[in-house]
Amino acid sequence: MPTRRLRRSKIRLSNATYLGTSIYKILQELDFVEYGECSPTENARLLQEGSVDVSLIPVTDFAAHGGYVGLDYGLACQCSSQALYLCAHQSPQYLETVYVYEGAGASRHLLQVLLKERWKCSPRMVRVNEPIVLSSMGPKEGALILEHSQLPSRSVLPVQEDLVAVWDSVVAKPVVFLVWAVRPGVLSLRQLEQLRDQLQRGCAAVEPLVRDMAPKFGLSIEQCHKFWSQNYQYYLSAATLEGLNVFFERVARHRLLPKAQYRSATRTLFERRSYGLIRERPLSEVLDAVLDGERLGIHDAVRICRQASLADAGMVADLCRRKLHPTRALREVLFLDPHEGRDLEDAVEAVKSARQRDIRDVLILPTQLSNLEWYEGLLDRLSQSGPLFIEGFTIPQLLQLADKSGLSLSAVVRRLATKGLACVTSYGAGMLTERGLKRRRSTIPLPVWLDSMRSVMGSGVGLSGMMSLNARESWEERLCHLNTIRTLQDEYPSFLNFAIEYLPSRRISMPVSEARLRAYIISRLFLDNVNCLSERTLGAEAFGGVLNLSFGADEVVLSVGPSSIETAAESAQALSQLGMEFRRRSGLRGEQQLLT
Repeated sequence: MPTRRLRRSKIRLSNATYLGTSIYKILQELDFVEYGECSPTENARLLQEGSVDVSLIPVTDFAAHGGYVGLDYGLACQCSSQALYLCAHQSPQYLETVYVYEGAGASRHLLQVLLKERWKCSPRMVRVNEPIVLSSMGPKEGALILEHSQLPSRSVLPVQEDLVAVWDSVVAKPVVFLVWAVRPGVLSLRQLEQLRDQLQRGCAAVEPLVRDMAPKFGLSIEQCHKFWSQNYQYYLSAATLEGLNVFFERVARHRLLPKAQYRSATRTLFERRSYGLIRERPLSEVLDAVLDGERLGIHDAVRICRQASLADAGMVADLCRRKLHPTRALREVLFLDPHEGRDLEDAVEAVKSARQRDIRDVLILPTQLSNLEWYEGLLDRLSQSGPLFIEGFTIPQLLQLADKSGLSLSAVVRRLATKGLACVTSYGAGMLTERGLKRRRSTIPLPVWLDSMRSVMGSGVGLSGMMSLNARESWEERLCHLNTIRTLQDEYPSFLNFAIEYLPSRRISMPVSEARLRAYIISRLFLDNVNCLSERTLGAEAFGGVLNLSFGADEVVLSVGPSSIETAAESAQALSQLGMEFRRRSGLRGEQQLLT
């Protein structure tokens, strides 16, 4: 991405709210800094979306983006952390589930690498947003805890692995958890010098800070001083950055993050005007690497959207599709809009008629919300007619049902799942950024969206993902949304498919067809952990839909109503004339017979 100078009077900067990063509060004394504090993961989101200019973020988010430069300061540790532990009843090699504290970033990926390389296992990771009760864990369960933030009693479990000590025994390198990151070209040279000087002063002023911060965190001065002094590093020396690059290499090897390398904003006498520039790989190399299985970063993905030709990027997207799906699929879905007051038998008869034509997928999207018990009865009646794949309800609708019934969202989802609900739709979550939700006039804040989606995924129900295109949004904002989807899918592999929708606007920066094609291309290349990319607009916009099938999409989804049920063979007839082969697919049964 091209660099640009900041045109505002102050730099927006966000520190982390951890005890260990309190030394960086000194940055608020700079007259050109607008200072704030958030969790490291929130800092990463704010930096991605352009809401802040300089931020202390997890190194994993630094790698995932690929377009930042670092200020050579952060939070690192060597030999042992005495704070970050994997606790369990027995050796980690026997674990099936590991509970991870909310906000875990680099520590979660560090644990995944160590589990794979040291203990040769890959247990399921479950993120929890409340203190982990270690005494209640089963024999094959473990917990990743950050002791100084949760203060759990580790003594109840016999196995307590200090992850930094384990990493040191494997690679003999420091672990970097957080790094100060900045977008290239945001800081002037003078601001960069002042910022780095202030960071250095903060690292040198530990003693007075210890006396000030100890009471605020409920610690004695001795405890606070011990926390700061034992093995923690704030200036990232050359040896420390070497350890960071080793970590980047390991996580990329296991396809947990894109291939990355730390880039410093530090200037030399020969780089006075180019300190913020990034040496970029040619796009042809990036596309070849993606085709070979390398995970794509946000920065390179934005470059593909803006600069790569449709022919080159589309060919790579189609080759990636063929690796997963040699033959495209056709799926017909019966659309129902039921609510209390309508005859339930109408929905039952529509499902029976659809089943006679071999349609087993049903989409339930009520325009008027009823009570939870009514929908439980509806799902139960529909399921009695035979096996069905039922997708339905949006996150806002589920939250309303939870509010009406006085239950938690996960409890509502589990009750609906026992009656036959297999998948929740993502309508309304087509742009998971703060500005994107505001443009769509969503009344649900982004953290609630994300927590709700995690709750649904943790309940064992699938999700259908989507991205809604608006001409006012940049490709970088769209990639932030895709990165959120990919991260959620890494945590809970529950997205069954992903689709693109276009929101018409008078301010269109490129032809609608090209924007949609590029969206399908980048979705196929970026979402390497989502198997199915669906085309859902074929009926309304046939030409554009057919093109999407050649640029990454592998599935055609045809929505039919109770009065307009058609056979899949009739729907595929026009497409087959273009030389495309389709297999009948159902969320219930997978691919079926070949249609020609």
